[in-house]
Amino acid sequence: MSELTQEQFDELPDFAKGAFAQNGDVYIPAKDAKLKQTLDELDGKYKDALKNSESFESRLAEIEKAKQAEIEAAQLEAFEKAKKEGNTDAVDERWQQKLSDFEKRKEEEVSTLQSKLDELTNGIKTEKRNAIVSDLASELAVPQGSKAFKMLVANRIDVDPSTGGLTFLDEGGSATSLDLEGFKSELQKDELFAPLLKSGIVTSGGGNANGSGGSAGQNRKFNELSSQELVNLKRSDPARYDRLKTEFYGK
Repeated sequence: MSELTQEQFDELPDFAKGAFAQNGDVYIPAKDAKLKQTLDELDGKYKDALKNSESFESRLAEIEKAKQAEIEAAQLEAFEKAKKEGNTDAVDERWQQKLSDFEKRKEEEVSTLQSKLDELTNGIKTEKRNAIVSDLASELAVPQGSKAFKMLVANRIDVDPSTGGLTFLDEGGSATSLDLEGFKSELQKDELFAPLLKSGIVTSGGGNANGSGGSAGQNRKFNELSSQELVNLKRSDPARYDRLKTEFYGK
């Protein structure tokens, strides 16, 4: 994610500033700010899911404690009565049946609670992955290739259901150490995605994306470069940036 300091942001021409949004003490591309907001909202849902999980576990513990106390009290009462009647074997048999019924009910409730928790966490996991895939498609893919792009990319993003953390996978399905920006760079260099990407996005094995800093854009004027290209140009070739800026505003 490209970040600009306040000073760098102030140096941008007015028409380029609209492509950035403030995030704390820095400025980031507006499209990244939208994605960050989406991820923050989904992370909030994960925290709620974890709270629900703790509530389920607490509820289950209370149920087990109450049922156990109830059975122990009934067992004690039955044995005291059986002692007086001299029929402890029959009471023991009935107690074992009650214990078996209790264990069965407990397992059924645990299964129900676990199913509800799994449904909740898997739903949030899918929602978070779909949000990331949609944002990537909007940024990188051509409209007619968006559906295929989403199907391919979805298989390369995994979400930890317990933490909400993202893991990006390689084409073989193995986990990588890439962050979101690194993952986007890999997609841009992958020949499999080349037919699906917008013009100027494909880097053909590692060249600069969007034409910034390379031969593409050498003949374009200051106002014909995108805000990100202007940022990259100022970093890679300050002299050319200043020359184009002077030519544009000097008119």
